[in-house]
Amino acid sequence: MGNSQASPVWESHQADAMQRMREGGGAPGLARQEQLAGKSGREILEAMMAGELPYPPMNETMNMTLLEIGNG
Repeated sequence: MGNSQASPVWESHQADAMQRMREGGGAPGLARQEQLAGKSGREILEAMMAGELPYPPMNETMNMTLLEIGNG
């Protein structure tokens, strides 16, 4: 999907999520093993969203952003 097809609501959610991650110190990269130790998958994703852990570099290349986490 090209940018011309993205909804304004989604673009707003994406911009807000990226701002939260960057304000929390988040940047693309690889987490160290000690940063992940003892965390569940959900806790890791929440830490990425908060900027406490780096997010995958592919997110910027592919214009992907983690917007929400749910159970399941």
